[in-house]
Amino acid sequence: MKQNVYADLERAELRFLAEELERRIAELENDDQRVFGSFTGVDWFLCVVFFVVLPALVILDRYPDIAWAFRMATVLVVASFGHPWLYFMAQRARGKTWREALAIVPAIVAGNMGIAINNTRALFEGLSGRQSAFVRTPKYALRSRRDHWKGKKYQVPA
Repeated sequence: MKQNVYADLERAELRFLAEELERRIAELENDDQRVFGSFTGVDWFLCVVFFVVLPALVILDRYPDIAWAFRMATVLVVASFGHPWLYFMAQRARGKTWREALAIVPAIVAGNMGIAINNTRALFEGLSGRQSAFVRTPKYALRSRRDHWKGKKYQVPA
């Protein structure tokens, strides 16, 4: 009788362990799909990387004397991730989730690119001596050389 009870307990434990193992495997599969998506998405990414890198490797194999250009390009590509990473981390520090922070980074980068283009244009205009519509915002209402900023409050013309 006791042997039947023990056998029943062993079968119940085995059934429980099998069900628990199946449940945990299903959880891992769901986690993988949430993190990586389907494998076809990963495969597409790897194919794109392969077809982008393959011509560079062929060129480098045929013309080894331009290896310096590829090293420089690698440095520039790696360096170009610095500012987006900075913006991403700044958004995370403000309490946004990683998805919210990642979603706003392209807009911040695009805005900064526009500022950089505008500042570069202004630099070339200044270096070439070309007059432009740029007028400095008067601060502290300084209109002549005799005016002093000390004791004045910042004023924006109305």
